[in-house]
Amino acid sequence: MDQFSNNQGLQNNNVHGILLDKDHNLWLGLENGLDFINYNTSVKNIYPNRENLVKSNSVSIFNNKLYIGTSNGLYTVSIGSQQKDISTATGAFTEVPNTKGQVLSLTQINGHLLAGHQDGVLQVDDNQAKLITPGPGAWMMKAFPASQDVIAGTYTGFQLLKYNGAGFSFEGKINGIYESLGNLAVDKSNFVWATHPYRGIFKVQLSADRKKIVSYTQYTEKSGLPSALNNHVYFIKNKVIAATEKGVYEYNTTEGDFTRSAFYKPIFGNSKIEFLTEDGKGNIWFISNQRVGVIDFGKRSGKLPYKVIYFPELAGQTVKGAEYIYPHDMENIFIGSNNGVFHLNYRQYVSSENKLNVLLTTVKAIAEKDSLIFGGYFVKNNRIASAQNTQLIASLSNHWNSFHFEYTSTLFAQKSNEEFSYKLIGFDKDWSQWSIKTEKDYTNLPYGKYTFSVKARNNLGTASAPVSYSFIVESAWYQTIWAYPAYFLIIACTVYIGIKAQQKRFALHQQRHEEEQKG
Repeated sequence: MDQFSNNQGLQNNNVHGILLDKDHNLWLGLENGLDFINYNTSVKNIYPNRENLVKSNSVSIFNNKLYIGTSNGLYTVSIGSQQKDISTATGAFTEVPNTKGQVLSLTQINGHLLAGHQDGVLQVDDNQAKLITPGPGAWMMKAFPASQDVIAGTYTGFQLLKYNGAGFSFEGKINGIYESLGNLAVDKSNFVWATHPYRGIFKVQLSADRKKIVSYTQYTEKSGLPSALNNHVYFIKNKVIAATEKGVYEYNTTEGDFTRSAFYKPIFGNSKIEFLTEDGKGNIWFISNQRVGVIDFGKRSGKLPYKVIYFPELAGQTVKGAEYIYPHDMENIFIGSNNGVFHLNYRQYVSSENKLNVLLTTVKAIAEKDSLIFGGYFVKNNRIASAQNTQLIASLSNHWNSFHFEYTSTLFAQKSNEEFSYKLIGFDKDWSQWSIKTEKDYTNLPYGKYTFSVKARNNLGTASAPVSYSFIVESAWYQTIWAYPAYFLIIACTVYIGIKAQQKRFALHQQRHEEEQKG
């Protein structure tokens, strides 16, 4: 059961009326205002601790439980094994004992859940956690392919863990690098890649037993990267890639340096990339300039074999400096935030059946004073209609030849997603560029019949059918059909008088010429 009150954002708790709209969202009439609850939404908040605002940037679904790592410990709640959308789970979160403090990452390895914690690496079994390293704090863990070995990036370098069939044991510190390495990747050749916030990217070769560092290479702006600052390294689609402050770079195995990625360049350009991860279907989820999006290879965009989709609802909501996405499956994408996590049902998001409609709300004729000629409702036979009655087209004198149009859409829950395009038939040749603006002015229109059309679209590219409003600007008195005969007569008389005057001047000139000849 869901409960909505002042604590969840209502203006007050005095509800006098409730309306469920056609999209199954709630409208509340309150004592001092109107509230909208986006109830049937594919983007929801999950709060592991409602009594305390906790930053959450690690998530894992493990053994029918949802685990959320926060700045104040690890929280868990049971979920049904058949439950597709986990955001609808009704259980209460509990704190996992022995996890008090900052949880930095969650990783599933060999059927176990490991947590990077400010005290070290924790092994989480059911509702218990035990510390398996002596410290310092551990950022992230990665398993080596076809091996029982696990490497942990810590505040002061690397540590080696080994899986023994029942759990993990601490095998000691891997000497050779004394750096805080918060981001790790292991490539198919078993090289370890790690990043430091301001020292660049490290490529590390370990000994056969992985207990010491044989050699390492440090990559900075001297190695093709735009900077040594704020890089993140990943192994995605069999390539080592670096997310940087100016786009995505790939490791060039031939040259031994980094170059700008030809694949990612048209997508991101020089934008800052804070996070990348690949889901089980090969789609790439990202955070760029605090904007969450996905490169979806299951959809096409023109000739491209993928479609890039952004989620404006999540813009600016991620944890700055610790951005995180956990794409469990298409119904359950988790995004870390400064208070709990956001849950995105991506399948519902891209297949929403909510029909997008555009509404023309206002048409004003403008002269010395504005005059409202349309207030948002078409009427036919004394009933509200979806289109304008062609028998009731406004006809205005030439004095009223400037107009103001206002419009909106029924995308009440996603106002940040909508864009509009308009066209004044009879004046514009083409539709306008898509824009977030919700009004348009036309001034000093010549006389004639016009039809203003506007349409809306959302961030998925789905566009509404246009809505149109027709009106007539009458011609001035001197432009009417009755004025033209008068113009003709005036012109004819002017021509006639001119001809007569010319004939008279010619006759007079001829007379003078004859008199001169006689004299």
